[in-house]
Amino acid sequence: MTNGNSTPVGAGAEENPIVLFGTGAYARRLRYYLHHDSTHRVAAFTVHREFLTVPEVDGVKVIPFEEIEAFFPPERYPMFVAVGYSRMNRVRAEIFEQARRKGYGFVTYVDSGVRLWDTVTTGRNCCVMVGSVLAPDVHVGDDVMIGGANAIGHNVAIHEHAFVTSGTVIGGFVQVGAYSVIGLGAVIRDGVHVAPRTMVGMGAVITHDTREGEVYKAPAAELSRVPSSRLRDL
Repeated sequence: MTNGNSTPVGAGAEENPIVLFGTGAYARRLRYYLHHDSTHRVAAFTVHREFLTVPEVDGVKVIPFEEIEAFFPPERYPMFVAVGYSRMNRVRAEIFEQARRKGYGFVTYVDSGVRLWDTVTTGRNCCVMVGSVLAPDVHVGDDVMIGGANAIGHNVAIHEHAFVTSGTVIGGFVQVGAYSVIGLGAVIRDGVHVAPRTMVGMGAVITHDTREGEVYKAPAAELSRVPSSRLRDL
């Protein structure tokens, strides 16, 4: 696992090559973080053959996933599946399982700007971005993506294949069910159980348990009839 004690590549650390699944914005951003804030070096990108449209990304070769083990064998190269929350995380989960069946191990990346207590546990193929705080006794399951600037309270469990975006506040003793998505700036009250496959929309406030597959949306901001030029000075 990469954490706040990691030595950035280029600062005398030994490089650890990995394979990065994905070529979209999320994968490219993760490669940047890995390069500047970990010992990992992306040796190759990979995607399924039907989605392979370019031979390389940022100077790194893209290899069809169907052939990846012939060029970058799992005995030498772990993988990170850098895919967003398409189809309520099912796309990423399916790829994670396909890579596991090929024999690949997985990298977990925790940004050096994360406050991570020593009683926090993380699974395989997890990512925690800069500025997040994970309080004591948080458990993060396999294949969980956590964005930046999140406040995650004590004794929280975020189950496998979930996605927590950025700027969320999650109270203590919360359970975030598998495959759930927590949107930007959402707030979840202490002790709430977010059921599997729940979509919590941007800015939503969850004060009670959800049921599997529910979607919660916050009210959108309303346009005022008063223009900003008529507002009084504060």
